[in-house]
Amino acid sequence: QCGIVHGSLKPTNILTRVNGTACISDYGMIEVQTSGSNGHRYFSPEAWKGV
Repeated sequence: QCGIVHGSLKPTNILTRVNGTACISDYGMIEVQTSGSNGHRYFSPEAWKGV
């Protein structure tokens, strides 16, 4: 929705607030996508396997 690719998303970068909502941290490797770009540059091995 925001056109931002995190680039290093892992469980340690997902924080949970007291009310239960999730927050993503450590935006050191973000990439802003242009309107013409689509898809993802990286898929985890689990995603390729359909896990």
